[in-house]
Amino acid sequence: MYRTKRKYFRGKKDKNLHAHHIVPLHAGGSNDPDNIVFLTVEEHANAHKLLYETYNRWQDKIAWQMLSGQIGKEEAIYIAQKNSDKSWMKTPEGLELMKQAKQKAREEGRYPEPWNKGLKKENDNRLQKSSQVAKQYMAEGKLHCIGNSMRGKEFDNEHKNKLSYKAKNREKVQCEHCKKMVIKQMYVRWHGENCKQNEK
Repeated sequence: MYRTKRKYFRGKKDKNLHAHHIVPLHAGGSNDPDNIVFLTVEEHANAHKLLYETYNRWQDKIAWQMLSGQIGKEEAIYIAQKNSDKSWMKTPEGLELMKQAKQKAREEGRYPEPWNKGLKKENDNRLQKSSQVAKQYMAEGKLHCIGNSMRGKEFDNEHKNKLSYKAKNREKVQCEHCKKMVIKQMYVRWHGENCKQNEK
């Protein structure tokens, strides 16, 4: 199935051929010439289909479906983002990288501040108007408060005990500045880089 075109690797290759990694980069492959062959679009699609059927990797499935025209670029990006491993984002290094990226985007004007940041109903006409409309819709029955579905509902003791157990046994982390043990959500919001005792 593979049609090796080594002579094209360092020079200009045929525009109708695709560079295909025999061992994909997502599986630990490299850009070494011995790991690359040049295939037609149909051959490239079939190569990734074979890899997907053999190893069941979602990256090969996306590549096969894109090359065969089953999905478009936008859908492929959505599927890749949905399936990719985001655990690194919760590490201190990942949080710092995301903070730097957000700051850079703000400086370049690609991350605009929310229009309602820092505003209150007392001093902004738009918020007052939206509040009045919401109250009117609720009075007319067009809009229901989110809490209404649970309001007045009583839980049995077993359910209460489960909720209490989960709340008490949530995983906690220690803030490196104030040394408090807090749940992860509290750490991200109020501790770490945002801690009041952080000298930075």
